[in-house]
Amino acid sequence: MDSNSANSVVSPIQSYLEYLHKKYAPLNEGVVASYIPELTRANPEWFGICLATTDGRVYEVGDTRQLFTIQSVSKPMTYGMALEDQGREQVLAKIGVEPTGDAFNSISLTPGTGAPKNPMINAGAIAAASLVAGATPAERLERLLDTYSRHAGRRLTLDEAVYHSRARAGHRNRLLAICSVTSRSSATTRSRHYSSIFSSALSPSRAET
Repeated sequence: MDSNSANSVVSPIQSYLEYLHKKYAPLNEGVVASYIPELTRANPEWFGICLATTDGRVYEVGDTRQLFTIQSVSKPMTYGMALEDQGREQVLAKIGVEPTGDAFNSISLTPGTGAPKNPMINAGAIAAASLVAGATPAERLERLLDTYSRHAGRRLTLDEAVYHSRARAGHRNRLLAICSVTSRSSATTRSRHYSSIFSSALSPSRAET
């Protein structure tokens, strides 16, 4: 087989992704997220599939180049940073690892300690953000953005519109932050910082030009 023939061969992975995209693109069930007002502006017709293999090959079809905010995809990365910065024992004293079966924004705190049940619910993610090392909230946020950017393979920046929309609508997250840090000094001030960092952490999307 010559090089031209080899280059023209379509991967079965690519073919299958194209088949899945064609099959499911017509579906129009459900609605776009509205718990953050800015997210309602998303086009429900956007649909892309991207698959990356362990050897670095990337297969994609559809609207895979459409920018979007990473939202809760940030939570495991934030938790990983907390583990790196504080150590497993310190983090487990602040955040549990038990499933709750509850909604992502539920007030799932351990009685007596106020520790969130796990780092994937909002209460746990806010607590994880508070454990990321940094002298100031701005320094913490910059470290978070650097980590997210390394995982994304490009520099991410904050989507200001989504951040401000989330911040304005984030009364429950501020309550969760206050509940989870009431044992700390200056709890109200710090909880505002942690809630703000959490809102920022869920809002990166744009590539720097």
